[in-house]
Amino acid sequence: MPGIDPIEKSKKVEAAVPPLVASPIQPSQIDELSSRVQGVARTGFPNIPLAAVQLGLAKEQMETRKIQELSKAVKQDLAVSNLLLTLSSSLTALPSDKSSHAITDKIRSSVIELEKHGISLPISSDTKTITKEQLTEIKASISEHNSRLRSQIQSTVSTEIQPTLTRLQSMMNTLSEILRATRRESDTFIKNQIPR
Repeated sequence: MPGIDPIEKSKKVEAAVPPLVASPIQPSQIDELSSRVQGVARTGFPNIPLAAVQLGLAKEQMETRKIQELSKAVKQDLAVSNLLLTLSSSLTALPSDKSSHAITDKIRSSVIELEKHGISLPISSDTKTITKEQLTEIKASISEHNSRLRSQIQSTVSTEIQPTLTRLQSMMNTLSEILRATRRESDTFIKNQIPR
């Protein structure tokens, strides 16, 4: 830790935690040593590793919520994209040799679902028939909406979800390393306090 002389720190710790005198080690001595170590952490030194881990876990929860919200938005966009593809395949199945086509229940239900999701097409749920020209216009509109949704999904994943996951993984690796280092230091500290 910058600014704190290691020798001075060692002297403070030795003064705060006198060595145990009994041998062999009794369970009560371990409890006593543990409470002394905790007392030093509470009174003599800030518990920086614990604070770092707590802060890291709070940040992890925030990042996890963000990923969940973004994932939910992507799933909704994928559902709308699937509805558009379903409508497109229903329209493609209509015979191409007719000048006008009756709207099927499947097409109508797809249009109603898309309207619920805020997708407006040149066809409504009230439409009874469509001409060849309208069919071409509707397919073009479906393709445009689908392209926009794909771009939106790709952008969300590559610019928001993936970087958040990378930050989260890096942060969790750092927290793991802090915990390992703290454990090594505390094991060494306790080992040095036990009489030989």
